[in-house]
Amino acid sequence: MNETDYEEFWNNNALNQTFWQELTQWVDSYFQQNLGITLMDGALTAGEEARVEAWASNPDNVYHYAQALYSQPFFQEYLATLPDYDPNDGWEPGDDDAAFDELFSDDAAQGDVGLDALFASLFDGSGDDLFDDTPDGPPFQARLNRGQVEDMALLYEAALDREPDEPGLNYFVGNMRDGQSLQDIARSFYQADEFRSQFDDFDDANYINQLYENVLGRQADRAGIDYWLNDIQNNGRSHAEVLVSFAQSEENRSNADAWLAGLQFDTGTDEWVL
Repeated sequence: MNETDYEEFWNNNALNQTFWQELTQWVDSYFQQNLGITLMDGALTAGEEARVEAWASNPDNVYHYAQALYSQPFFQEYLATLPDYDPNDGWEPGDDDAAFDELFSDDAAQGDVGLDALFASLFDGSGDDLFDDTPDGPPFQARLNRGQVEDMALLYEAALDREPDEPGLNYFVGNMRDGQSLQDIARSFYQADEFRSQFDDFDDANYINQLYENVLGRQADRAGIDYWLNDIQNNGRSHAEVLVSFAQSEENRSNADAWLAGLQFDTGTDEWVL
């Protein structure tokens, strides 16, 4: 199918308007969930533009994006209308499918401000093969959801006995996006001078008593001390792992409700604020 035939088909296909509405909504939702960016409002900040460009420069990101899009029912429905699309081909990212390439050409999105530029940058085939189905880079790390950031904030507060400052919180949120677990970060807190200065010594009993005071704001009860001593001495739990458990406890969450309520993502600065 040449370009003229395709444009004639495009103009005569009643599904196109609905398809592009659904596609626009899906793309916007995808980037909101994965980058914290509202892509289609035409008002990206310089920081957001840089994040999209960095995202698009990684072939793995586009590979996973294409997989997610291809699996959407509205996308499958649209492909079925294309005269040169064969559902038996079983297209996957990496396949050389002319209909799919044409679908994401600059002309296909003509008149949709934002979509044509996006698809031109992601799917025009320049540079590396964006549909290479053997990605060799690290998988895209999505923006953490609120629950994950709450967990990080609670660990910060538990370790340092103070509400997190925003630069510190975003530093550790960045570490989590890079693959560190709460346990990894707890171990780094455990070695920090600010954390260790809160303890007279690090024998198990003293450590547990101090966590009760610092994290839960009360003295330890006998049953609680016995429970954690057994967990450390007989079950092999490390001090860092016990710190995570105190931080994530329902009692600590309840105590932190007031300041956690202010936690939100600032799309202007691309950071979490309290």
